[in-house]
Amino acid sequence: MTINDQRYYENYWRHRLKHEPGLTRQIPLRIKLALTHLPPWPVTILDLGCGEGSLGRAAKAINPRHRLVGADIAPTALKLARSGYDSVIPVDFDRPRRPAKLRQKFDVVTALEVIEHLRHPGRLLGLAFTSLLPGGKLILSFPNTQWWGFKHDRPAYTTADHNQFFNLNSITKLLNRQGFWIETIDGIFTLPWYFGRLPHPLQKFLGQVRPDLFGYQLILVCRKKNKSTVAHLIKDYLNPSESWLYTQVTTSRQTFPLVLCRNRKNLDQFPYPALGKYPLLTDNLGPSLFRKTAALAQTLKDRWLGPENKYYRRLITASGARLIHAHYGPTGWEAIGLKRQTHLPLVVSFYGGDAYWLPTNFPIWRRRYLNLWRAADVIIVKGPKMKQRLVELGCPQSKIRIIDHGVNLAKIPFRPRRRQPGEPVRLLSACTLVDYKGVSHTVQAVARVRLALPQLRLTIFGSGPQEKQIKKLINELKLNQIVSLKPFLPWGKLIKACGRYQLFIHPSYTTPDNKQEGVPTSLIERAASGMPVIATRHADIPEIVKNGLNGYLVPENDVQALAEKLITLVNQPERWRQFGQNGRKLVIKSFDAVKQTAVRERLYASLIAGNASRKYVRSGNAAVRR
Repeated sequence: MTINDQRYYENYWRHRLKHEPGLTRQIPLRIKLALTHLPPWPVTILDLGCGEGSLGRAAKAINPRHRLVGADIAPTALKLARSGYDSVIPVDFDRPRRPAKLRQKFDVVTALEVIEHLRHPGRLLGLAFTSLLPGGKLILSFPNTQWWGFKHDRPAYTTADHNQFFNLNSITKLLNRQGFWIETIDGIFTLPWYFGRLPHPLQKFLGQVRPDLFGYQLILVCRKKNKSTVAHLIKDYLNPSESWLYTQVTTSRQTFPLVLCRNRKNLDQFPYPALGKYPLLTDNLGPSLFRKTAALAQTLKDRWLGPENKYYRRLITASGARLIHAHYGPTGWEAIGLKRQTHLPLVVSFYGGDAYWLPTNFPIWRRRYLNLWRAADVIIVKGPKMKQRLVELGCPQSKIRIIDHGVNLAKIPFRPRRRQPGEPVRLLSACTLVDYKGVSHTVQAVARVRLALPQLRLTIFGSGPQEKQIKKLINELKLNQIVSLKPFLPWGKLIKACGRYQLFIHPSYTTPDNKQEGVPTSLIERAASGMPVIATRHADIPEIVKNGLNGYLVPENDVQALAEKLITLVNQPERWRQFGQNGRKLVIKSFDAVKQTAVRERLYASLIAGNASRKYVRSGNAAVRR
């Protein structure tokens, strides 16, 4: 901007301050919409063109732990904005150099109604690009000149302050040149004729069919392109018991994980910035008849139009992802179409129920999996027994790799267990309360040893469909003074709570309808923390529990054997320390998440390289044919 530009905007803000007494209390609609795209956890935000500071004040009101920096060219605007930001700095966005005071990186950069005022809009985007952390987002807004009513509104946009005129197509090209891709298109939608009298949420719902035509002011959520992007399909991000999926994503070093999901929850426990959520008609709707109607409409829409895969395909293509990793077998089957449309390698991970229970009880999945075996490039399983199961279902052995997700050892402190004279023995069970986890067997075993081990106390952390049955069993066996059933804890709190317990028990078993485990993450985490464990010879549990080395194994469904080993372990406190050390060593060797992720990323690299060579051969053959 020139000196005249700076004077213009300084005079502009002085004029508004003089004639608008409530200026700093106003929250424009575009800012309210932009705030909906901020993560719920505390983030750092750079607001380019902060103006009077309405975005900063509104963001602080939502989460006081947000850290905001405001930047603007007009001193009066910065003075007005100072109360809403941790710091404000003067910046001329048309200058090519990055200001010396802007050396830090931010989670979010906002530029609302700024880019159209600049002579060199690419410099603003360049500043945003260099200021963003990997996985961060740019929230950009602009008046859309392709809006159906723009010709009537055109005189309001004078050359005195509007140097650029963008539509969705032209801004997309500019963003792509500057290294960004568009994740979400939002904005203020105004429909023609009598439709313009509808409530804005309804106009927005209808207008998003053609945002280029019906968007009056468009808000774009953009991300930086990354050549090592891998698209992770996780339909539900993220259930409380699936911390191991979070570990897979956050321990990546050689690739950039872009998580694509249908449902988003528990972000306070599992914050992750690069998260693309498929927009549902029921989003932001409370319990109501309208929500039920919207849910029915969503079901029909998904069945007949298939928009979910179209959404994922758009993000995969726009982000330049090099590979698709689908988590769980059914998600992998749904991703077959994405593989065919994008021509990217497809990796599918199986975790337990998708390999055992699902194809046993629903034969259609046996047929669907046959298609998956043909389409997928690699199938990842947690252990040799699961590998054998997939071979029985028709998967070629050559496509299967055994790679456990592991645990993040940096977040699991090791503490040798010991027992002080006179203190009780504290036994722990922590899992989702479902039948095949064997919690009822644990309670029955404790009932059998109560006379032999009067000092034993059992705590169960868990929630789930069997919660009422477990409570009833505890009451029937009169164990209320010995057994405590507590709600499932968030992962971080559970890790801290485990330090108070000495032994861990997890007697999984195969149910009549073939529900089975893989390698339970709870066992890996407890072994890593130094706890001796008791478990069953079930599925791939013998991969983490070595009988007599870091704990004991008993047959499935054998409560008496479980009780006997419980007595043995409680009466061997001198072995607890060695058991704990052996367990930690085993986890470091075979279940360290950083090492396991490195193995998985080497697999990604080989598949990406092979896919690139195939594309090269195909393009070469095409050239010959031409």
